[in-house]
Amino acid sequence: MTVSGILYINGHDLPFIMEHYCKKVVIISKTDLVTEENDNGPITAK
Repeated sequence: MTVSGILYINGHDLPFIMEHYCKKVVIISKTDLVTEENDNGPITAK
């Protein structure tokens, strides 16, 4: 997950399937962070 997110942020040219997978992972990670923040209160996460 972390590697895919970094590759997508860097803007590397990846196949359509890989790009879509990276986007999906990023969205899932964002949702998890939001849920954690709501449960544990304001927190700082990378």
